Amino acid sequence: MTPERWPEVKRILYQAMELPVAEREVFLEGACGGDSELRGEVESLLQASEQEDVILDTSIVPKRGSAIEPGSRIGDYEVGAKLGEGGMGVVFQAFDAKLGRRVALKVMHAGSQVEAGRREQFLREARAASALNHPNIITIHDFLRHDDADILVMEFVEGDLLSDLLRNGPMELDRVIAVATQIARALEATHAAGVVHRDLKPSNVVVRPDGIVKVLDFGAAELQDAPRAFAGSVVGTPSYMSPEQMNGGMVDPRSDIFSFGSMLYEMVAGRKAFSGSTVTLTAKAVREEEPAPLDSPPPAGLSLLLYQCLRKDPEQRMQTMGDVRKSLQDLKEGLEVARILSQLPEWTSEPGKGSAE
Repeated sequence: MTPERWPEVKRILYQAMELPVAEREVFLEGACGGDSELRGEVESLLQASEQEDVILDTSIVPKRGSAIEPGSRIGDYEVGAKLGEGGMGVVFQAFDAKLGRRVALKVMHAGSQVEAGRREQFLREARAASALNHPNIITIHDFLRHDDADILVMEFVEGDLLSDLLRNGPMELDRVIAVATQIARALEATHAAGVVHRDLKPSNVVVRPDGIVKVLDFGAAELQDAPRAFAGSVVGTPSYMSPEQMNGGMVDPRSDIFSFGSMLYEMVAGRKAFSGSTVTLTAKAVREEEPAPLDSPPPAGLSLLLYQCLRKDPEQRMQTMGDVRKSLQDLKEGLEVARILSQLPEWTSEPGKGSAE
């Protein structure tokens, strides 16, 4: 893309991102006309949002570089290696020299920080996340401002992203239940605090070597009793968004339940519940299609739970994460009973024995 081309691409990109995902195809046909190169550039930027972080109406524009890099110092924090980068920011490992502990610094891209109203919303949500004191939720230690960038200081969690684990294919059923139950507990506590995560996905879940699960990244979270700073925008990651979220509508905890169901399916199947070659096709799958049947039939309780979490209509969906957690507990207990029964000796009756003479 040439610098001369960028203003036109940006204009169409901004307009497209203000629309519900399902309406973008028709819009791009009219806005780009017969210019296939222009349309390809816009669609590549839209599609990049699915592969990186969240869809925000300005999160994919070119970003100004940050002076923060390994070896620099921010207050008491000595910046170490870069841990990852997405559409919204860069995460570094760091050392807290004052308290003598490792932390993670999430440095928000300067280009993604727009109007003051959105930044205030982010601050409120960061405070909400920091108040969520739960063993399965990442701890927020501090919020800093440095070199015109907002920085979240977070607990450093050593382990594997769930998205990396899923690259190896389906997970064993016992591990699926163990991981899913901890995610459900985290979301149950989140919803009890009046917060909807809105970007639940495997790359926002870490599994530590000891099996403890941590839910990360509340940057897209929404307080249920606060004004919507993202009204009219689509926020989330397409493959894991609920239909109502995909349409830019109001969301509540049931939207996180749909996202949870999409993750649960992926843990069992080893593939995404909803996907497409473009964001538009992924949106269509989320809104209209059912996930492909699993290769191996899971236990009936798990099939029912997936069905109840992935209903398109939130009124017909599982209503609370507490109910989801209880279903997982029932499933675990059922499997344990079945395992015990399978290990009992088989009682057979031999001819001439066990009968009255």
